[in-house]
Formats: sequence, structure tokens, C-alpha cells
Amino acid sequence: MTFDEVWAEVLKIYAVRSGERPFYNSRLTGTHIDRWSLSTGISKPSLYDQIAIRVARGYHEREFDFTFCDAVVNHLSVLVTDTYPPPPEVFWDIYFAFD
Repeated sequence: MTFDEVWAEVLKIYAVRSGERPFYNSRLTGTHIDRWSLSTGISKPSLYDQIAIRVARGYHEREFDFTFCDAVVNHLSVLVTDTYPPPPEVFWDIYFAFD
């Protein structure tokens, strides 16, 4: 599995397609992160960082609205706080930008 495939699943979870709302009825879970980490070989902290970076880029390029980006990083923040060291390097900077 590649990160692009992970990102496609994130978009599917949040139903980011033409006008489909409310995406906040779905959320990322620890099960998703565990599966993606094993499937990609990417550590959980790095996976959190990569997802957050993709959210930030999408927002910057106006691909995603604030509500979507805020929801993803807020949902991830719950999972990140349960992560044992090392913590993600970039995630919290991006989280606080949307908080």
C-alpha cells in the first residue's frame, strides 16, 4: 500500500466528494492507523505527519475547506495523544494552525 492509497481511504472515510456532507459522521480510528502503518511500513508518528501535511497542502491549494481539514486533524489529535514516543514531528504544528 502507498501513501496515496492511504489518502484515498481518508477521503473515502470523510466522503470528500462532490457535495457529500456531513463528513463528520465518519472519522479516522486507531484501527485505520494500525492497518495503514502495517501496510505501508510507515511508522505511526510519520503517518500522522504525512496525513497532516497532506491536509495542510490541500487547504493551502484550496482543494479542501477549513471544516474538512479541522475535522481530520481534530480526529487525529485524539489518536496522536495515545501514541507512545516518539511523537509526530510536524503534526502538532499543523493541528494548532487549524485549532
